[in-house]
Amino acid sequence: MPARVGIFFGSTTYGAHIIAEKLQVALGLDLADIHNIGRSEAENLLQYHYLILGTSTWGDGDIQPAWNKFLPTLRSLDLTGRMVALYGLGDQETYPDTFVSGLGLLYEAAVETGATIAGSWSPDGYTFDSSRALRNGRFVGLVIDKINQASLTNERVARWVEELKQSWDLTL
Repeated sequence: MPARVGIFFGSTTYGAHIIAEKLQVALGLDLADIHNIGRSEAENLLQYHYLILGTSTWGDGDIQPAWNKFLPTLRSLDLTGRMVALYGLGDQETYPDTFVSGLGLLYEAAVETGATIAGSWSPDGYTFDSSRALRNGRFVGLVIDKINQASLTNERVARWVEELKQSWDLTL
């Protein structure tokens, strides 16, 4: 049986939820499950070997509120041996100094779990000054700016999912 992927998102204005749905379609509807982190428990994450965690960035670099509440639980999990990829939403024009910094906060918590992190993303094509989601010249996961670059979203999702499939050697 092929591996299942759990997609967990935190969304207030449905942006991260919409991206979760796009990721589910790109991975395969029958092989990926979507969960709202605001209605999830630790046990829900532990059902999956492959996890995709997504958040939007709020204000000056904060993580989405449901994720903010769940971060202590996430940090307490032992995800050693599990594969985790991340995605984040942000607005590079209004918040160029904290662009997708919520993604960086989610990354820091995921690293604490011992999980193997995959799916870094090039900052090429984005215009911003600073981001907590940058490590070694790359974003720690897929970055979506649905406000200023909505027309690039589907292409970015498709390309990232293909890279993930190869990185994780998924039989999807």
